[in-house]
Amino acid sequence: MLGLAAVSGCGDDEPVDADGAVDEGGSHHEHLESEACQAIMDACHDVDVGEGEISACHEVAHDDDDTECMAESEHCIELCEAAGGHHDEDGGQE
Repeated sequence: MLGLAAVSGCGDDEPVDADGAVDEGGSHHEHLESEACQAIMDACHDVDVGEGEISACHEVAHDDDDTECMAESEHCIELCEAAGGHHDEDGGQE
């Protein structure tokens, strides 16, 4: 399980498109190489208040380490969805 280290949120993230370029269409976060990390990001980004387990999950996703995200994805997605974060079957925000 994730440690509860204090980490900063990414509220300052500029919207980016799927290629990582600034997205004028309003996407809320970066596109990640790891599908598992992207799924965590999609579920946790909007419910991260900057501290606690959800924030730790969000930071794991930002690291874009597929092995770490695969290990944490089920736990993090369940946690974030319970807090009001959602993602569709393709890993995108609903």
